[in-house]
Amino acid sequence: MPARRTFLGLIASLAGASYAQRTPQTIGMLLPYKEALAREHHETLVREMLALGYAKSRLNIVLRISDNDVTRLTALAEDLAKLKVALVVAVGSLAVEAARRADPAVPIVFISVANPVGQGMAESLARPGRNITGLTNFSAGELVHKRFELLRQLMPNMALAAYLVNPTSTPDDIEKRARDTGDKFGFRALVVRASSLQELEPAFQAITAFQAQAVYVPSDGFFAGVESEIAKLSLRNRVASVWASEDAPSVGGLMSYSVVLENPFGRVASYAARILQGEKAGDLPIQEPSKFRLVINRKTATALGLKIPQVLVLQADQIIE
Repeated sequence: MPARRTFLGLIASLAGASYAQRTPQTIGMLLPYKEALAREHHETLVREMLALGYAKSRLNIVLRISDNDVTRLTALAEDLAKLKVALVVAVGSLAVEAARRADPAVPIVFISVANPVGQGMAESLARPGRNITGLTNFSAGELVHKRFELLRQLMPNMALAAYLVNPTSTPDDIEKRARDTGDKFGFRALVVRASSLQELEPAFQAITAFQAQAVYVPSDGFFAGVESEIAKLSLRNRVASVWASEDAPSVGGLMSYSVVLENPFGRVASYAARILQGEKAGDLPIQEPSKFRLVINRKTATALGLKIPQVLVLQADQIIE
């Protein structure tokens, strides 16, 4: 009997693979990025799906890009719903919410959503339910605290800090979150908003007027496209910048502490394949990160008159000289 079950299981597996080859499958991608980065992610997902045995002629992955304008996500999600895609790959909480509103029945596989249970997207990490699963990037609050804990080691006398936020993608309680973090680490916080390149200069004028010694730059589609500009403004105004983005120190940012998502689109492709073959998204556990990365730019630290303590050097995964 066990041999018969094994044989039948093999037949079912081969049938599933054959089905994937002969039946057109349409996946929607909803990305809050600039076109170049979005198309890079699109190519990666195509490559990962091909590696799983999906024939290119039978695989249709349609891309919808907000070009760093999160106000466009609703219309883009509705466009995907009209195409009746089999599932949506969404990056970020706002993209997930837009996809859910556009079609509550469509399965969603997400990347970079902090605390999906707390946001009401999932019932639990182990069994999310609600036709949604993906890769969480940990609790946003815990990561913010860790970044300021590391910054404190570099700037133990910091008394004033600014939060640079994008008002189109910021939680309603950002002012309270900033105050709570300031209370925890012993500094006063100012929330400054910018959602366009033209608004960055006035934002830093406000940061300078506040006499902030540091500025926190969270993960955001808009900020991802202007990291170099923010880093230059921070240095010009002699403000230490701490980032969620791993790439920021390479363009002049002071420090980043980020989640390491190993082969995220490979993991998304694996979930997408299972959903297309009949599994429910809500039955697939949400995956948590297990690795984090600390990067510090020594040149920027020196320009700001900061000496990196040895205890921080030992914690860093990379020191950019």
